[in-house]
Formats: sequence, structure tokens, C-alpha cells
Amino acid sequence: MKRILSLLFLLLILPCAASAAQQEITLRISWWGGQTRHQAILSAIDAYEQAHPGVSIECEYGQFAPYYQRLVTQLRSDSAPDIMAIDYKWSNQLMGLRDAFVNIDTLSDILPLTDRQRSFAGVYGGGDDFLIGVPMGINAHCFMYNEDFFEAFGLFPDGLTTWEALMEAGARVNAQDSDRYLLCLTSDAMTYLVRTLLKQRAGCCLLTDAGEPGCTQQELADVFALVRALYDTHTLPPFEQCVLYENLSAPSNPLWLGERVGIFPAWTSAYPTLNALDPDFSIGFMRYPCPEDALDSGALVTPTLFFSISAASAHPREAADFLRYLLDVTSGGEAQSAFGAPLALMDAEGGLPGMLQKVTNIIHACMAADGLPENGPSLSVEVNALLKETLHRLGYGQDTPEEAAARFLSGLGDVR
Repeated sequence: MKRILSLLFLLLILPCAASAAQQEITLRISWWGGQTRHQAILSAIDAYEQAHPGVSIECEYGQFAPYYQRLVTQLRSDSAPDIMAIDYKWSNQLMGLRDAFVNIDTLSDILPLTDRQRSFAGVYGGGDDFLIGVPMGINAHCFMYNEDFFEAFGLFPDGLTTWEALMEAGARVNAQDSDRYLLCLTSDAMTYLVRTLLKQRAGCCLLTDAGEPGCTQQELADVFALVRALYDTHTLPPFEQCVLYENLSAPSNPLWLGERVGIFPAWTSAYPTLNALDPDFSIGFMRYPCPEDALDSGALVTPTLFFSISAASAHPREAADFLRYLLDVTSGGEAQSAFGAPLALMDAEGGLPGMLQKVTNIIHACMAADGLPENGPSLSVEVNALLKETLHRLGYGQDTPEEAAARFLSGLGDVR
């Protein structure tokens, strides 16, 4: 009788044990960023695991520089995390590995997007029939300026709406103090400057959608001539100084932190980190200068980043559920700074509660300017590297603007 009872007991508990085992889920997630983003995501993971005892989430995170190559290696070796951060600049190239990603549109019951949000995401995240990831926020590229620096030199954003006005002000600043300059450009910011100027002057991206040059050699030479003029007017520090800090963003750049420069091109998502470093450092935002006769504003608004789900994941819906939770908890309060402005700002007429008004204002201003989006071919890693190399030669005076334009267009044949 005891044996029968024991057998019945085992038959009763085995399904329960099997069910519990099935509920044990492990997800891997990777991302890059600064301490603000790391802390927000880690806190969200901790809270999510407490609310979902059967789920554990393993983290892989670090700096931006090595992330892309490691991610590509993981994708090609079928060892990618369940959830992975994707920069908008990479999505076109990663679409060549499209089968490695879940189409986020198939998870719209868990990760719903409004029509406007889906349209925005599709510009940089795949297209109408496939979405490589869910956009985690909105970012605008603009001029961030030191308000105290502007006050000291009698400068006003409204007086710097053209490139000529910017250079006139830059010359005055350096004439008053030879150790200070109006503008600072990192290596990445210099490439954004070229792309912006080209849109304003020629109304196009560097490359067409088919991967052909988007402009003439003369149009590109004119853009490089303006870049050269920024150095010649002392609006920018000498290239030999700039290059020392060309890979240091504002939170770690001595020229910006030492108040030797007044303007630093940056993404709006950089503000929370800078504010955390020194809340008394007064920062404002303004759009890039834009001539009245410009063919395009050049204003750039993009997703802060995408989070994609691996097609090899054994738990895509659970991964999507965590992303839904992460979106919710980083859409307000201190955690909002992890991904810039929340997607809800796209559908909001004014600001959002708890969001810094000056960030709201500049994002709305850039969205209203309706600049031409960057296309995939223009954003390729190889094209960006070629542009940086060309700008180095221009900065060092090894090439004239005309020679730089010819060199860049010739080099495109090797990278396309």
C-alpha cells in the first residue's frame, strides 16, 4: 500500500517539477554606454527578475568602440545574446544578416508602436516590411553650448544662425583670448558636420540609396572649404590640438570641461551624464547654423539606439516582454536619461512631465526642421572611416579642399 501511495505521490509531483523546470529562463543582453545607462538597465533587470522569479538575465556591457565588431562576430558564429543593442548607423549593414534577427513587427502585441513611432523607426531600422529592433528613445544632434562662456563673450544663439556669423563670432572670441575657441569638434562630430553641410548646400547624402556618390566633386570641395575656414578663422582650435582629443566626448573632453571652448556638437542624450558631473555647469542647446537658402536643414533626429532580439533566441517573447518593461521604466524619472527622450515625445504636443524642458525644446525644433534622414550606404562603417581619413589630411593641410574631395570620391570605389 505504501508503495502504491509513493507511486501516486511521484506521479502527482513530477508534472509540477517539470513545469517549474520549463519556467526557468535565462536571457542574455548586451549594450554599450556610460554609467548612467548601465545603472538604469541593471536596476531594471534586478526589478524584473524579482517580479519574474523564473527569469534570470545575464549582462554583457561596456564601451562603444569595440562593441560593433564583437557583435558582428557573435552574429556570424551564432553566439549572439538574446537581446542586443544596435546603433542606428549599423542597421543597414546588419540587414545583410537579417535572418539573425527577429522582425519586431511580429511582436507588436508585446511591443506596440504608434504609426508615427513605427514610421520613425523604419527610417533607420530596416523598412516597411521588417524592423530590426525596438527604438529605445529619440536623439537629436545639435550644438550644445556653455551658457557662461556665451555670456562672457556677449554671444547669443539667435545671432549664430549662419556659418558666416559663427566664424565671425569665433574670430572675435579667439582675438579676445587666444587660448579659447568658440567650437570644438571630435572625429565623429566632424563627419556629422560634413554630412550636415552637404545636405544644406547640395540637398543630398554622401551616397545615394544605390551606393553611388550623392554629390559632385565641386559640391564636396565647397563643403571641405568651409571646414577648412573654421580652422583658418580660429573658430576651431588648430587641428594639431583637436586631434589630441578627437575621440573624447564632452563628459571627458578637457577642452570642454576646461571651458576653453563654447560649443560642443553632441547628442541630446549626453546631457544627463554631463549634468551629473557638474549640475552647476550651465548648458544650452541650439540647432546647427543653417543659411536661409539652404536646400535642406540638415537637422538630424534618430533613435537613440535599437534593442534587437536574436532569431536564435529560445525565448523571443520573454525577451520582448523584458524590453517592454525596460521601455516603461526608462520613460520617466531619473532612468529616462538612459536612452534620451522617450518615444512618447513624438506624439506629445508639448513636453513630458519630468523631462528637462530645454531638451524637449531642441528635439521638437529639430523634428520641426524635418531634415533629410541619413541613408544606409552613407552610414557604412567603411564610408565613415574614409571620411575621417580625408578630414585628417584636410586638417593637417596635406590636401586642399579640392584634393580632399577628389581623394574621397576616388576612395569610394574601394569601399562600396
